[in-house]
Amino acid sequence: MKAGIFSVFVSMALLAASAFAEEARPNVIIILYDDMGYSDPEYMGGEAQMPNLTRLADEGVTFLNCMNNAKCAPTRISIMSGINNLKLDVQGEAGGDFIENNAACIAELLVDEGYATILAGKWHIRTPPLESGFQFRFGEKFKASYFKDSVNQLMHQDQKIDKSTLPEDYYSTVAYTDYAIKTVKEEAVDKDKPFFLYYAVHTPHFNFHAPKEYIDKYKGRYDEGLDALSKQRFETMVEKGIIDPETWKLSPLAHDGEQRKPYAWDDFNDKEKTYFSRKLEVIAGMLDIADEQVGRLVDMLEETGQDENTLIFFLSDNGACPQRGIYGGPDPNKMGEDTLETMGEFGQRSMGDSGSTVAAFQNTPLRGAKRSLWEGGMRTSMIVSWPGHMAESARDGYVREPVQIMDIAPTIYAAAGVTYPETLGQRTIDPMDGTSLLPLLNGESIEERAFWFSFLNYRMARQGNWKVLGNVGRRNTWWLFDLEKDPSESTDLSECMPELTEKLREKAMSMHNKYKKPNSKK
Repeated sequence: MKAGIFSVFVSMALLAASAFAEEARPNVIIILYDDMGYSDPEYMGGEAQMPNLTRLADEGVTFLNCMNNAKCAPTRISIMSGINNLKLDVQGEAGGDFIENNAACIAELLVDEGYATILAGKWHIRTPPLESGFQFRFGEKFKASYFKDSVNQLMHQDQKIDKSTLPEDYYSTVAYTDYAIKTVKEEAVDKDKPFFLYYAVHTPHFNFHAPKEYIDKYKGRYDEGLDALSKQRFETMVEKGIIDPETWKLSPLAHDGEQRKPYAWDDFNDKEKTYFSRKLEVIAGMLDIADEQVGRLVDMLEETGQDENTLIFFLSDNGACPQRGIYGGPDPNKMGEDTLETMGEFGQRSMGDSGSTVAAFQNTPLRGAKRSLWEGGMRTSMIVSWPGHMAESARDGYVREPVQIMDIAPTIYAAAGVTYPETLGQRTIDPMDGTSLLPLLNGESIEERAFWFSFLNYRMARQGNWKVLGNVGRRNTWWLFDLEKDPSESTDLSECMPELTEKLREKAMSMHNKYKKPNSKK
């Protein structure tokens, strides 16, 4: 009798929750930045002026420990599907495919619920967006571009745009925002429809470019040196309550994330110092103008009365990029002073990637960078904002509980009252690996989970505070870290705790071997 009554109450509660979600029909925006370092944004301690994201962080919830796939393509398909990248047959540059790998894109499910589905920006998935549930699309296919002369494969719907037709003052971050605002108004607000906007700007992915007036705002800001400024970022993070100096250590800036060969600012000559400072001035300018565009989106929501009913996610797809060696691009010692001082402006030479020197600074206070499963490669902060739908207790400080990018899709479905299907069209859909974060937004808890990730030669498994990390390349090296006491991964405990190391290592390898597809497309 009691069980029967309980079942009735549960059914009524589920129906009530479903009815509420159907009535509310929240709009959803995913704002995704590209290759941003952990402490790059102002709300995390960075130097660029980013008042709009800071406001979102202050008014929403900031998850300090969101795990990603350490690379553009695998992260993006996991966000859009809620499924681990390895199951989707994507480990390296290839973008993965929903249809071939029994997955569903968020846009596919929301468009069936009457949403206007809009993509503004980069698409790095093999399945074309218009076959993935998006009705409206404007942006680059795979590659990053900023000014008109760097446009590569700019698409409107399924048609490539001739870049000669673009205005001379074209800047992709602004153009994507123009398109997003116009399309949301015309295809959603004016038609009284909810919308899903995937707003994926390139900032601050190479090749670094920004309008001169934004770069000039940061002239000289980085001349003090990267080691001194890294300490400043660390201190700012302590002041903000992001990190506890009793447990966090400031990882030494290094060119090699595993061997920890540190460098100092005085190791570089004057040209090299100018080059690194200029690179960071350009990156700050890119973040500044990108934040300005976020402000335009938020203003549009307020002007159209959509702000109280819009669920917003903001995050980066991975950490800063250490590729192309120490410089991350051309050798500054072979360049003239005039070139060094104008790089990154319209019509001027690009600055390439961050490179290992600048990336180590951008990821302060974490160890490692993009393409690795060290925290500097796979940890991002994530802002979630949903006015009127979050408990005050959830907004009191930061959420430190580990979450993962695969949690975004199930959170959206739960908020929108969408049932995740077993089949979609002619294909069977695999279960998601993520969990809804709505309980955390409500100030409640979720069950402790185990996590596992695989990317290139890296394997990772995490249970509670314990993380095992392996590089199965030529050296086949494994490390063990207690992330509660050592979140910056400075002390390897594998030798003194061999049994736990082996247990987690077996977990990481067994999951990789279970889901690694034969003849995988990399």
